[in-house]
Amino acid sequence: MNTKILLVAALLFTAALAKTDFSRDGRRLELLRYLYEANARTAKLMNSFINLKVMGVDNSEVHFKIKITTQLKRLKQAYADRMGVSIHSLRFLFNGQRILDTTTPKKLGMEDDDVIEVYQHQIPG
Repeated sequence: MNTKILLVAALLFTAALAKTDFSRDGRRLELLRYLYEANARTAKLMNSFINLKVMGVDNSEVHFKIKITTQLKRLKQAYADRMGVSIHSLRFLFNGQRILDTTTPKKLGMEDDDVIEVYQHQIPG
């Protein structure tokens, strides 16, 4: 589910709880504090950045800092532009798997300083 939708849902739930009377069991403040912290963690996660290394066949490294929710197409295009080649002539791999344009670092479970390998696409024949 989209993180923005989760954040909005959590905020609406928090607002509903604020209007609910939990005074009988004394848990209202505890629940509100928990939800506030969960909202803060979600907001922080949405704005989190990650440092990635793109390593070429010649062992050259290009470093990128992007949001974990940014589609990796932007990184791929920036790398191709920097190298002066067409993005269609390159193949990007993470842990041996080809990276799709719509994939994000978050979806791939990437961590700080992970390495993306890039290869020149070779046409057989």
